[in-house]
Amino acid sequence: MRFPGIWLILILDWAAIRGSKPILMQRDEKTVFHGNCKDSMSYPIYFKPIYQERVWGGRNLSTALGRDLPNGGPIGESWDVVDRSEAMSVIEGGPHDGKSLREVIKSDPVAIMGESYDSERPFPILVKWLDCTDRLSLQVHPPKELAGELGGEPKTENWYMASCTEQASLIAGL
Repeated sequence: MRFPGIWLILILDWAAIRGSKPILMQRDEKTVFHGNCKDSMSYPIYFKPIYQERVWGGRNLSTALGRDLPNGGPIGESWDVVDRSEAMSVIEGGPHDGKSLREVIKSDPVAIMGESYDSERPFPILVKWLDCTDRLSLQVHPPKELAGELGGEPKTENWYMASCTEQASLIAGL
């Protein structure tokens, strides 16, 4: 079974965003975040993508997204919005140029994310594009009750096939 194609994945932490209303959109070659912001921040924020090499990746994100990819091995993922310990979205342009997503949210979490948002938690949405030229590694997302014990994290994922060959397929729920 093969997984060729371009995939957009949204990983959501619904418990963290319940009652908050961030809006994510793709525009040109950058990802835009526009939250529930006060006037001083009510403009789109562009993030610099973070590219991840993967053995099953390729170079198709260059043409599919109109981007210049870094030189090197096969690029399997473009993390366009991320707030994780190992990777953090950084703003490009505007008055927050060079600041991280977490830094900007922590500057005024209620205005940006709403009153119910816990500013000590990471931003609850990970947006990434996948270029799958071969089989992906098996992934297991344990339920919240077991995730901590097993060293993993619970995830709610939404996959959208933006482009794929007729042979593309996906197995869910083994």
